[in-house]
Amino acid sequence: MANPAGSVEPQRPRTSLAQAAIYASIGLVLFAGEFSSWSNATGERASITTLACSAAMCAAVLLTGWFPFSGGLFFVTISTAIYLVGVPVAFPTLGLYAVVALWISKGWLAASVVALVLTGATEIIFSGTPAASAVAVATGTAFAVPVGFLLRHSATRIMRERQRSERYRAQAEVTLETVSKELAVYLHNSVMRDLVGIALLSRAANEGSDEYPRFSRIQDLSLDAMSKVRELGDSFPTSRVGDGKTLTHVLEECQALLASRRIRLHVDIAALKRAKLSNAAQSTLNVALLEATTNILKFAPQGTTATILSSMEDGLVSVVISNDLGDSTVNPGPLSGGLGLTSLSAELSRLGGDLYYWVAGKRWVLTLYLPLAADGADIL
Repeated sequence: MANPAGSVEPQRPRTSLAQAAIYASIGLVLFAGEFSSWSNATGERASITTLACSAAMCAAVLLTGWFPFSGGLFFVTISTAIYLVGVPVAFPTLGLYAVVALWISKGWLAASVVALVLTGATEIIFSGTPAASAVAVATGTAFAVPVGFLLRHSATRIMRERQRSERYRAQAEVTLETVSKELAVYLHNSVMRDLVGIALLSRAANEGSDEYPRFSRIQDLSLDAMSKVRELGDSFPTSRVGDGKTLTHVLEECQALLASRRIRLHVDIAALKRAKLSNAAQSTLNVALLEATTNILKFAPQGTTATILSSMEDGLVSVVISNDLGDSTVNPGPLSGGLGLTSLSAELSRLGGDLYYWVAGKRWVLTLYLPLAADGADIL
């Protein structure tokens, strides 16, 4: 069973039907052997009292399969009493070793020792054949103890495998949820990109086309669909990939991503370390860093550099992200920031901040302005 944190709670072992069936079979076999011996016996061995005591001991073995401790305790108690009064039972005495093996497998070692010493010693002393009884007790003990520890080892391995499978299942559920969120973000952005393309193509078709009403209708429909998709995406705040991560974790993730293309990232955020931001501003900052990293991966040549700097001014903390463009020439244009930066710009404006991007020489520069919050939390 997985708790909310994803770890696995230990489960209490339950009596299995297989265990109950095995001990029921042992009890029945012992009683069948005892009944066969009793029916051919003479004297005190052939008395009804002997058969009744044997039946009680065999029934106790059967109950041990369903109720390991109470059934086993019942067997130890009545068998000790039967030995003390001198009733000559035979086959049911073997039930002691079935009880001891089960108790050892459950980890009840002290109770197992007491049962062996108490019942075994009583049998040896009051059986009338001490030497033969001692050999029988020693042989039974030599069988029961290894079997009990073997069963305990097997039960421990089964429990560990069960807990491991539950842990993997919980991790799979978390992974599935994460993948579903990321897939939702990808689909959301893909649909938005396609709709923007439709809007731009219809706008271009409007220029000098005699079929203006039809193209205008396509443009209106695409813009309307864009607004609805954006509303749908905004209604799921958990789909923002930066939520729930610390800034340190996000920066490490950015460095790892850029290192895959041999792009060196230099970070100097001393001012940012002193800043206090609201939870919404921290989340938006994380998303912006990941979005900027994604853009750098797409457009920056391998072996170049990127920097992240910060400063504070007029109640705002600024974060400047820049990267080399190499020998390529980039014209920002009205949509060069992409839908990601357009969405972030709207989010920052709502929070009281701002976002700008431009090309300075052969470097792409993205600047974020985030409002400070007096009651905010440290972001590192």
